[in-house]
Amino acid sequence: MAKSLQLYEAQFFGFTTHSSMNRIHNAFQDCLYEVMIAVETVILKNIGGFEDDNSLANRVRECTEKFLNFLQGRVDLISNRIECILKDSVFKVPPNVLLPEDASHAKYPCGKENIAKIEDELAKLQQRYQAELYTKQALLTEMEQQSLILAKQEGMINWIKELRSEDLEGGIVGLYERLYSVMQTISHLSNDLQKCAVPP
Repeated sequence: MAKSLQLYEAQFFGFTTHSSMNRIHNAFQDCLYEVMIAVETVILKNIGGFEDDNSLANRVRECTEKFLNFLQGRVDLISNRIECILKDSVFKVPPNVLLPEDASHAKYPCGKENIAKIEDELAKLQQRYQAELYTKQALLTEMEQQSLILAKQEGMINWIKELRSEDLEGGIVGLYERLYSVMQTISHLSNDLQKCAVPP
């Protein structure tokens, strides 16, 4: 019997044929031991006077053990035959019988072509997902750069406002120095904007 069928039948019945026979065999052996002990006790009682004759008791015990070994060999042989019969005739799931979790597969069969198609669609979805992750990361990076540029622009605007509101006590030279600093800031901002405008 194929291993897959054995596994399926084990799922269906909740046990394997071998495990079931082991339990029956062990239970039968336990009963056999108890019967042989009872038989040995009855024999010794019927003989009489065995309390004072240890050799007779030992002889009876040896005969009992030999007979028990003989019976165990026969039981093992019969158990193997019974296991084969149970496996082939009793504990065998017919092809038309399915587990409840397999009923949906029988109702909606899926061939190799459908499986290949589903796997191809999954691969495409995975590629799209990775592409969206890369796009999201690029957008986050661009937004961070734009936030820095906006912060610099706001600083420049505040600087110009302060320049307008301040009294020109420093004269023309102080004004030129401030204008030069503003032009440098504008140049840096222009370079940053050009870098952001270049597509990745």
